[in-house]
Amino acid sequence: MHFYSILYESAGDTPEATSHVPAFFTDLNLGSVVESITAKYEEYELKPIYYAYLRDFESISYRQEIMKDLDHSMAMEAVRVFAEKTRLMRAFLGQSKRFEIYKHAMTRRFLAAVELYCDAVITFVHDLAGCDLKSRGLCAFRQYLSEYADSTRFSDLAEAAKKLQHGLSTIRYSIVLGAGILSVQHDSAEADYSASVEDTFA
Repeated sequence: MHFYSILYESAGDTPEATSHVPAFFTDLNLGSVVESITAKYEEYELKPIYYAYLRDFESISYRQEIMKDLDHSMAMEAVRVFAEKTRLMRAFLGQSKRFEIYKHAMTRRFLAAVELYCDAVITFVHDLAGCDLKSRGLCAFRQYLSEYADSTRFSDLAEAAKKLQHGLSTIRYSIVLGAGILSVQHDSAEADYSASVEDTFA
């Protein structure tokens, strides 16, 4: 089963992209409808999708089938969880760029983004496997995603991120606080006061 897109079954079904609001949107007040739908999702740049309207029955049916699948709470929840995780992943990537002058902080944020991405994909595969999907679009996407998650390319990425995270978790160091001074030095085998500090601030 070939997967091209959730929006279009094949490349031939894809209308020409446009950023111009169609003239009839004003007459039908569709501009305010699209504004309301996309208000919370500006990062996805969804408006052009609504402007490029479908022209044949099969393309419309393809999307309607997907929307029927998403009427079921399990499928919609799986999509919602995936969207939230990937949104957080993009936030981590943005933070890693802002930390550019701090090489280690930038790299750590990037690793966090990779970990979140891998977790999002694995969770999405698992959640979709439990959904009773009927639409051509989501069934093809589920198969595509499952094959991707099983690929060497993805498993190597997930394993590399896991090893790096494990290596970082074994690093031990001491922080010494003084009058206007903060020093980081090699671990001196002192007691770990993290739990006590967390309990105090809790």
